[in-house]
Amino acid sequence: MTFADFTAHFAANQTRYDDLAWDDPHRLTAAELRAVRGSLQAFQRGESSEGHFLYARAKQLGDADYVAAMRLFIKEEQTHAAVLGRFLDQ
Repeated sequence: MTFADFTAHFAANQTRYDDLAWDDPHRLTAAELRAVRGSLQAFQRGESSEGHFLYARAKQLGDADYVAAMRLFIKEEQTHAAVLGRFLDQ
């Protein structure tokens, strides 16, 4: 795969979570939440990052396709954090 392929892949995924069933009545039990709390916190920190260092490094390399792919990759990771956060809030 080329970086242009990755850019197309990440661009196509931007609406991937639009049809999640947010009205699903399933809720984590207190025991389930305790079991995953630490992992979820670490995940949220990484996924919600602004990605400044990664993006800056990509720009230094001078490949426009790579920069575009990294920008969309960072955005996708932030979306993962937002989706998980919304689920946990519910």
